[in-house]
Amino acid sequence: MYRAGHYSPAQGVWEESINRKSQISKLVKRGDLSAAISQAKTWISSEPENWTAWATFGDCLTIARAFAPALDCYKRAYSLSPGDLLQAKLALAFAQVGDMKMALGHAKRLAAKKNLQAADLSAVAKTFTLAGLHSQAWQFAKRAVETLPGDTTLLFNAALAARACGKMDIAIDYLEKLLASNPRDWQAVKTRSDLKEWGEDNNHLRDLVEMLPSEEDDPDGFILVSAALAKENWDVGAYDVAFDYTAKAARARRRQINYSATTDISIMAEIRKYHDAKFLSQAQSNSALQQVPIFLLGLPRAGSTLLERVLAASSDVAAMGELHDFPRAYMRQINAVKRGGRHKSAIQISTDIDFGKLREDYLQSVAARGVETRYFVGKLPMNFLNVGLILRAIPEAKIVHIFKKPMDACFSIFRTFFGDGHPYSYDLEELASYYGSYRELMRHWRSEVSEHSLFDVSYEDFVSSPDKGGRKVFDFLGLAWSTDHLSVNDKGINTDTASAAQVRSAINTKSVGAYELVEKQLLPLKARLTELGALDPSH
Repeated sequence: MYRAGHYSPAQGVWEESINRKSQISKLVKRGDLSAAISQAKTWISSEPENWTAWATFGDCLTIARAFAPALDCYKRAYSLSPGDLLQAKLALAFAQVGDMKMALGHAKRLAAKKNLQAADLSAVAKTFTLAGLHSQAWQFAKRAVETLPGDTTLLFNAALAARACGKMDIAIDYLEKLLASNPRDWQAVKTRSDLKEWGEDNNHLRDLVEMLPSEEDDPDGFILVSAALAKENWDVGAYDVAFDYTAKAARARRRQINYSATTDISIMAEIRKYHDAKFLSQAQSNSALQQVPIFLLGLPRAGSTLLERVLAASSDVAAMGELHDFPRAYMRQINAVKRGGRHKSAIQISTDIDFGKLREDYLQSVAARGVETRYFVGKLPMNFLNVGLILRAIPEAKIVHIFKKPMDACFSIFRTFFGDGHPYSYDLEELASYYGSYRELMRHWRSEVSEHSLFDVSYEDFVSSPDKGGRKVFDFLGLAWSTDHLSVNDKGINTDTASAAQVRSAINTKSVGAYELVEKQLLPLKARLTELGALDPSH
């Protein structure tokens, strides 16, 4: 995840505003976000025409991930004092709420200017990143670092932008510079470990062991350094040690979060209840499609990034990366009707939303990125929850579901540290239960959805016989197949996922059966999957 920049008062702001902004900034840095928000709210109440107050309130709300109200604050600030800094904040805020047309409009106007400040350049870079335009993001992230070379936030963000463009050595160099300044930047430590496959004579294992803090003294540091130790031990073949660190990081992270797998399982059961063939039969196409969307989905770490690169090797397909536009547009529709159904769940409310508006919002959001090909592929694993919604709003869409066998699927997820994402991944039994519900939901989609809309791809079959597997996928989509599409390691296709480093290698079968490396440690997982019937191929 990209980092927010530091507060930096613009020139000409009166001294009192600088002092108030500084006080709020100190509260944010101390982690007292609620107090910062309270003070910022008081400030705008007392000085409603002060653009700095509105911008500061927007900054606090952004850190709190309250993106919609933050956007309103930036709009107000910009109306009071239009300038590069506020336009950059406005661009990023539009991107964070999913309005890519407005976001890119502001970002491109800024991009045409010379002598932008580092904070402006960084905001433009992050806007392009959220739009999946990684080459453009990299150019502005690089310029931001050149403008303010010692800023650790800019170095970290530039490393992520470089990673997305496959510039792993440059990304590592940025992180090394950051860590030279702040060796205890645990997120930078973990990110560096993820950027390549380390060898026995080229790793950070000794340093990582020495810097590992105790969980009691520094829980976040313990989790991230343990995860880094796990990653590099996997790389060098110390599998038992790697699993031990993976399990320690997972247990510590699980202790931090309030999560119940039962909630997710109930949601998937509710989806099966309400999003059925009858629900799908009400789909209507009110407008012709200029581009056909391909939704690439499944569980994380199942091979979707690899398949995306194969698809995007066709000149008829544009790769949009991890495209969150559909769930964002869907949630806007849910929020629009929520007041009339307070006692209903989001799934129940979803049967009453404006699917024509959902269709229009989604397609316009993607079009704002300048898609010119006949097809575009949006890769978002968790869209497996939204198959019914997608086909109700866009019946012409193509759904491609890629999956691994159960043990490898769960092991791949467990050994990947997702931070704030995928909370079910930190406990083996919860992971197995979640997998069982995912599997039931996919069986539901197969029974309710036309075979012309949904296609299943076995990861193991695909990597074992890429030409045969690729041809089947392309036939389903109505695209011309060529074995040249399999040369994914020499295609200039950018990606910003947990597998950004691995997918630049040639297609291989190295991860097939990988769980067997630590099969004993995974016995609780296997037992739970067996109990659920998930290991029975006929189930």
